[in-house]
Amino acid sequence: MLSIFLGIAGCGKEDLKGSEATTPTEMLQIYKEKVDVGIPVRKARELMMADGFQVTEESGAKWRGKLVKSFLRCTRDDGQIVKRRWEIAIIHDGEAVTAVDLRSATVYP
Repeated sequence: MLSIFLGIAGCGKEDLKGSEATTPTEMLQIYKEKVDVGIPVRKARELMMADGFQVTEESGAKWRGKLVKSFLRCTRDDGQIVKRRWEIAIIHDGEAVTAVDLRSATVYP
């Protein structure tokens, strides 16, 4: 009975895009292909939310120490106790994606 519960509780997380990525380079490659330059910002938001990211619109905010006019800040934590925090910036011109960047960190309890 316990194994059934654990199986159900774990469902979904493994299905998230990028959950198989083990390095930031792999994760960035996955999302550069999925959220390709030129797609509408609305579509990019939908894709990221479908993959379990929390998405917020940022205007005139800093990303990696530089001021960026407009971008979607997409964050997701993967893992159980020690987690990998993925933070992806979907940089756009108000209508279409112009660039995708990523940073990650290990988050301890």
